[in-house]
Amino acid sequence: MDPESLDMVNRDPQELNPHVRAKYDDVFAEPRGTHSMDGVWRCAFRTFSGGKSCCYKVLTVICAVPTALICGFMFAFMSFEQIWCITPMLKNLRISMSPYKKCLTTVLSAFCAPGLEACGACCSKIRITLTHDGDSGGATHFTKVVPMTTVENDVIPPKEA
Repeated sequence: MDPESLDMVNRDPQELNPHVRAKYDDVFAEPRGTHSMDGVWRCAFRTFSGGKSCCYKVLTVICAVPTALICGFMFAFMSFEQIWCITPMLKNLRISMSPYKKCLTTVLSAFCAPGLEACGACCSKIRITLTHDGDSGGATHFTKVVPMTTVENDVIPPKEA
């Protein structure tokens, strides 16, 4: 992007800084019945607006170019670090750790998976029933946990006593 193509009217097209917009009426407000004299209110408005504008312009004249330079260096360093250091290191780590990953996957599949599958099968037979009580303001209440039994591939709830 060249400097000639910059939008000199809308300088925040991505809406990066909506949180720093502060107009006079965003900061000062007098409720009904508590009003200062009209001239004081107008003078305070002009003082706030002019002071804010003047101070911002002075700060940008002093700090904008050095801050932009520092931010440019910072983003260049982060890009360099990501491209030339972190990505190659992660690729090296993935290649180096591949045999350990295969070994760990095999061990977990052999020793942990059967027990976890059995626990999952047991827990899958539990049914939780919730009821909606219209008298309590529309709240949903937990009523019971009922273990299910399997009879010839059909799941049926046990008989209640």
